[in-house]
Amino acid sequence: MPQILVKSKDYLNGLKRSIENDEITYYDYQDFNDFSEVGSGGFSSVYTANWKYTRSKFAIKKFDRISIPMNDVINEVG
Repeated sequence: MPQILVKSKDYLNGLKRSIENDEITYYDYQDFNDFSEVGSGGFSSVYTANWKYTRSKFAIKKFDRISIPMNDVINEVG
């Protein structure tokens, strides 16, 4: 069990660094509304949603588990 916690902490730190380095753009979940699932796969689901206060539609990818290698995340969203 402790290994999972270490992996999760490392994973979150890696995501934070990627956001800080502008490799990944972070948007708060609350900035979107009208979510509709359009698909899912091995470790993620994809939704469409409107950006708050606009009619602009975005694709939102939600990762279903925390222990995904950082390179896989970057490949999925890059």
